[in-house]
Amino acid sequence: MDAGADAVLFAGQDTRAAQLAQALRSAGYTGARLATQHSLTPHFLTSAEDAAEGWVFATAFLDPTKATAAQSFVTSYRARFGTVPPWYSAEAYDATLFVARTLTALGSSRPERHAIVGRLHETDYHGIAKRLNYGPSSYRYTDAMYLFRVTGGTYSCLGDYRNITA
Repeated sequence: MDAGADAVLFAGQDTRAAQLAQALRSAGYTGARLATQHSLTPHFLTSAEDAAEGWVFATAFLDPTKATAAQSFVTSYRARFGTVPPWYSAEAYDATLFVARTLTALGSSRPERHAIVGRLHETDYHGIAKRLNYGPSSYRYTDAMYLFRVTGGTYSCLGDYRNITA
């Protein structure tokens, strides 16, 4: 605080994030407060209470109800299960179709494991939440980071970090 920091970034679990939120509020800190998805839990909201307000969280998942590309998925999910899809559901859907596309491309009713792995490394899938493919040495997703903010005591998805202006 004495150094005049403009922002605080916390990369730990929800309990400690809530403690930090309370301490920052008590100290009168008014700068940006950021955390990773590990703290984006109901426990953070209840433990931090009103000190949670305004915190921003960076996540690898989106709120599918806020994504234009996921609207057909959201409609189908709601029709089948009677509720909106939860966090990570769009990513699970993408991962399933990534593997399904790979298996379909192999065309065999019982493909061998090495053939599946080889084909996965050749598959480039543009899903409803993110693009999935393998790099030279590992699985990766490209430019898929989303921001959430605590507003009115609840989490609100701001969207893709590249589209956030303030």
